[in-house]
Amino acid sequence: MDKLEIAPLTTIPAMEEWNTILSLAGVLVKSGFLPSTIKTAEAGAAIILKGRELGIPPMQAFAHISVIQAKPTCSAELQLALLVRGGVTWKIIQDGTTGTAEIEFRRPGFGNFVSRFGLEDAKRAGLSGNQSWTKYPAAMCRARAISAGARVIGPDLLAGMSYTPEELGATVNMDDDGNIAPVVTPVPPPTTPVPGPEHAQETPKPLNPASNPTPTGPDAPIGDNRASKLETAIMATGCNIYNLMAAIPKYCGGKKTLASLTEAEGKKLLTHFQKKAAQKKCVGGDSDDQAVKIAQDLEADISNGVDVTDSIDAMFRHSAFDAAREEFETAIKTAQDQAGQIGVARKMRDMLVGNQEATT
Repeated sequence: MDKLEIAPLTTIPAMEEWNTILSLAGVLVKSGFLPSTIKTAEAGAAIILKGRELGIPPMQAFAHISVIQAKPTCSAELQLALLVRGGVTWKIIQDGTTGTAEIEFRRPGFGNFVSRFGLEDAKRAGLSGNQSWTKYPAAMCRARAISAGARVIGPDLLAGMSYTPEELGATVNMDDDGNIAPVVTPVPPPTTPVPGPEHAQETPKPLNPASNPTPTGPDAPIGDNRASKLETAIMATGCNIYNLMAAIPKYCGGKKTLASLTEAEGKKLLTHFQKKAAQKKCVGGDSDDQAVKIAQDLEADISNGVDVTDSIDAMFRHSAFDAAREEFETAIKTAQDQAGQIGVARKMRDMLVGNQEATT
């Protein structure tokens, strides 16, 4: 069985991947499917990154990784999975139903270790009053035995997550399926002090709505509702969510979410995907109208300051370039910057339209 490798050189994602992670986290936080402890896109991205270091998919990371007192922790189930992936074998000697869980771990080159945890240990640790220990004592004992054994037999396989949430002080609940999750403790609202006699005659000043106005105008973000409609329109072009997430920062000044776009940026992004969809339908097309349409798209890309790569690809698919394709491919590769690519693209456009005019 292959061992889990923690590769430091791959722990920092490239910028494009990071933008995708942050956008994905934002979408999932809004979905309501994540644990209630994850309230922001940044918190979600941190969980995804920790899972990424371990080769764990995002949704599994959300289900089994929790941050307690600014330290990542993982469930006993994930600890056991990481041990098994690292070549550790295990056997339950006592399952906890008699008040003690006992598990034997074996790892080639490291020897054996037997981990035990029982109700007496829970009492000494002050855990027995917890509701989960009262309802599911055997399962809770097994979880503690797993985490204790994991720290001894495979700390290198846990990548710093040697403790479960409960072991770092979190209150946890277990459901009927055996899933353990930290309990979110609501923060009480701040109390308003009772004013003394010297303030009894003061009248509270009304809030001024204009002091925190909702942004308006051409530079205002479109917000969540319009972003949802924009996403629906873009997905209707055949785009997938990953291409969409990658395109937002590329075509909209580094922004990461649809809700943060201005109306003009939203229209620009939608036009981009509509044009890509139209160009796919023109694959192999050789008509005069299609040649003119490709030329018009190129000029629109140049005017809007958009990358001309899509228009160049559309021209290459036209049969007018069967003989000259290699020449122009070389010219594109040697172009030093966007201006150079635009120059080559315009030469291709002139050839494309010129060939079509010559045949009419």
